[in-house]
Amino acid sequence: MLPIAVYLAYRKTSGHTFEIKRLDKKNIQAIHQYFILSQFGDWNTQTMVNAFAEKAKIAGQGGQDFPINDIKTIAISKNRSDILYSHQFLSLPWLALKVLTPNRFYIFFDSKPQVDHIFPLNLVDMDDAYQTRVDVLWNFQPMPAGVNNYKRARHPKEFFNSTDGAKYFGEYDFLPSLNADEWDDEKKFIRFRQEKMQNELLARYDIKLCDYVPKN
Repeated sequence: MLPIAVYLAYRKTSGHTFEIKRLDKKNIQAIHQYFILSQFGDWNTQTMVNAFAEKAKIAGQGGQDFPINDIKTIAISKNRSDILYSHQFLSLPWLALKVLTPNRFYIFFDSKPQVDHIFPLNLVDMDDAYQTRVDVLWNFQPMPAGVNNYKRARHPKEFFNSTDGAKYFGEYDFLPSLNADEWDDEKKFIRFRQEKMQNELLARYDIKLCDYVPKN
């Protein structure tokens, strides 16, 4: 967070617009992109943060956009990647969900937040392979504990088409229509939702999720 704070502080002291909501879309996207890449990519050594902050200071003083490209160059020079890999994103599901659904509130008053497996882990007559397939970010949705406990191990197609479950459909993100074929096959559903969520990451933050290929 330090480079972002430095950037905004120097924009303010130099007489430039500094309120986040008043910055243009491209600049906000650069700030968001920095935060996401730094958190998932482990850009957190003191040396790196200091170097990032210095670049942010110069950009802030000049009223320029947040210097994401200069910061990426520094990160690469410190043996960090400027690419967000799938395994990094999947390893921090709560943060990934917040990145993908920033408009969802994660404070549920008297109910602690929980992750709902849309296709439930304990669906009747399913084997271990099924449980492995559905225990993945692309099948997760942050929900209040009460709703999660109420849904429990019900098949999502049955739940969302029921009189008691239909009202919760709008509380979920990146879902196919209720009459779509994806509800009949968890593999199709997860592929559908993965594509939707990755497209959201690209459209909102200009970040493309990549698969890691080890170097020979």
